[in-house]
Amino acid sequence: MSLTANCTFDLNTSNDYKGKRSGYIQIGDSTNNSGWAHHCVPITSVKNGSGPRVLVLSGNHGDEYEGQVAALDIARRLEVADVKGEILIIPVLSILASAAGTRLWPNGQNFNRVFPGKVDGTIAEKLAFFLSNDLFPTCDSVIDMHSGGRSMHFIPSITMVWVSNVEMRKEMLRQSLMCKSEFTLLGGEQPSTNPDSLLPGDVVRQGKAVATGEFGGSGVTTAQSMAVINSGLENYLRGMGVYVGADVAASVYADSIDKSGKIIDSRDHSVSFASAPTDGIYENRVDLHQHVEVGDLVGLIHNFKSADNEVVEVRARRSGTVALVRGYSPVTTGDVVCQIGELFPDIETFEKSIQEMSAR
Repeated sequence: MSLTANCTFDLNTSNDYKGKRSGYIQIGDSTNNSGWAHHCVPITSVKNGSGPRVLVLSGNHGDEYEGQVAALDIARRLEVADVKGEILIIPVLSILASAAGTRLWPNGQNFNRVFPGKVDGTIAEKLAFFLSNDLFPTCDSVIDMHSGGRSMHFIPSITMVWVSNVEMRKEMLRQSLMCKSEFTLLGGEQPSTNPDSLLPGDVVRQGKAVATGEFGGSGVTTAQSMAVINSGLENYLRGMGVYVGADVAASVYADSIDKSGKIIDSRDHSVSFASAPTDGIYENRVDLHQHVEVGDLVGLIHNFKSADNEVVEVRARRSGTVALVRGYSPVTTGDVVCQIGELFPDIETFEKSIQEMSAR
């Protein structure tokens, strides 16, 4: 139990409790302007008797606004009658970063790299500790909504890390497909990342399923990305049995796509990611959804510091569908600029491919 963070309303209500409450997660702080202070993170609870408890999270990274807007919207419009069980919503986890338009907190910390947190650490670490110890253990499932932020732009999609536990993997895939998005992006962790330090990794470590998504990017919201995330969230909550209200976003989005459940498999991060080999100004030479072959040109890096105006090519390391392009033109050596995966029309075709590979 956290000793340095608390919720301003009681999170431990009886099974028959009904009501909508809004308040704050208060985290002990001390600033130049206030020796005794709280860092306050808004939280909303909508509860209607017994049923699943689902935690909706967004704003893990400050410049990923699609999830923040979707979470704020559903927190505002949910009524008690729409719910069976409880929906807990934290719309903006990294408030200071969101206000600044940055991925990282002002102290340079990446909130998605500090789990399971520290009870006596920084504000970010205290918040992570509260989530890991006071909230995750009490919830039946968690959805953590992301996007590419300022630096990247994804095909708006549900995403899932391929965890080693087979039963957990099946449940996470089931929950991902419940969102009924056109694309589900499967991938491994970014190279050199400790999966247990990530929010989803901490949830999985506790034996809980987590759904995630990459709903666009470039630090902006678009009509397409918001349609995907609003409908995906609504479908997810309905699939978990906790949302019983009328369709608001899902039915509109469903009419606009050809077929849900397409799989983009980019689990092999050794070839799925293309990174900048040098500093410069990056020029995308491919678009999202585009099919490329191994060796195809995906981008150019222009050296604006060279009088010779040198250009460096970036080429695909595998064949497949472009799932991510660079969203911010300046790059430094090592920045991911493109992600490519194999496209499958449906989950059945993907699973058949997995079985065939295992049989070899």
